[in-house]
Amino acid sequence: MINSLPQEWIERIFLRLHGRFGNNFTDKFKMSKTDGQGNDLGLINAKQVWAEELAGISADRIKVALNAHYDYAPSCDQFKAQCKSSAESHKDFVAIGKKFTQEQKDENHRKLQEVLSKLNLKRIA
Repeated sequence: MINSLPQEWIERIFLRLHGRFGNNFTDKFKMSKTDGQGNDLGLINAKQVWAEELAGISADRIKVALNAHYDYAPSCDQFKAQCKSSAESHKDFVAIGKKFTQEQKDENHRKLQEVLSKLNLKRIA
């Protein structure tokens, strides 16, 4: 059996993305063929694929992807990539950079150049 996210999680993901992108999100999955209860088979299939593709991804990572900026309604692969991106680490990196004075940055750059020259590597800009 293939691992997958709980169906409730997928329903909430689809509802959230539909809320942000409207029918542009859900329509791209529809096949206009329905099951006996009137549910679109393409949408059912898409939800199953997303459940399998996102298996093992934590709720926190999914939340990051749900809050990410997308120019267009994301595909499963785009959403999954956002789940795996480290948005928080990017924020941490920016915050660290702001803690150094220009003098400290210059000194660190000088030290790096010194180490690189000892290793016979090219200078960096």
